[in-house]
Amino acid sequence: MVILLLLQFKLIYSQQVNLINEDFNSGLPDNWTHCSTNWGSSPVWAVDSGALKEASGWYFVATSNLIKLPPVDLTLISNPFLEFELAMAITDTNIQLSVWWTTDTTCNTTWDTINNQWLFDSAWNLISSYGSSTSGAANTISTDTSVNNNWTSLSTDYQTISIDLSQFANDSNIRFSLGADYLNWMASGVWYVDNVRIFVKIISFSYSRRCLLPKKN
Repeated sequence: MVILLLLQFKLIYSQQVNLINEDFNSGLPDNWTHCSTNWGSSPVWAVDSGALKEASGWYFVATSNLIKLPPVDLTLISNPFLEFELAMAITDTNIQLSVWWTTDTTCNTTWDTINNQWLFDSAWNLISSYGSSTSGAANTISTDTSVNNNWTSLSTDYQTISIDLSQFANDSNIRFSLGADYLNWMASGVWYVDNVRIFVKIISFSYSRRCLLPKKN
């Protein structure tokens, strides 16, 4: 008597491909661009203690200082993510870290005559924001040392921000920016950003089969 036994195995492999992967250990790359609603392209984000730091406030008007990442091609990529580590110290609740996207290569701003402030023009689009105490975001450190811009973050001060970029899967030339937002005049704070990545997770499947043939009795 011959018994045929068929076994089938499914193996799943997960692979991560980085489109951008920056830890700032070698400083700020040349292809990262400064943008600001107050000082134009003046460099306000700078590498400090192995992370990207912004502490240029306070200002007389509401101000957003952006650092623009290099362009990425997300064509035919179905599940891209933007991920970074964020630490913030505040003395004023009206600050936040914002994430923007644009296909523009410039840093265009427009003057808001009603509120008397510069704003980014319609080429810029807000994805999300983090860190304002009024928004209930986690891990914002309240400290007077941020007034003098001399707060230094510890490893325990960071939170990991992960953003699903699936809505941009068909964009061939898109740029994302991280912005330090001073939402009112004299708002003050310190931001640290580290380990910025745009990546895609690729899941692969493989099958294997094996037949077992017991001996005849």
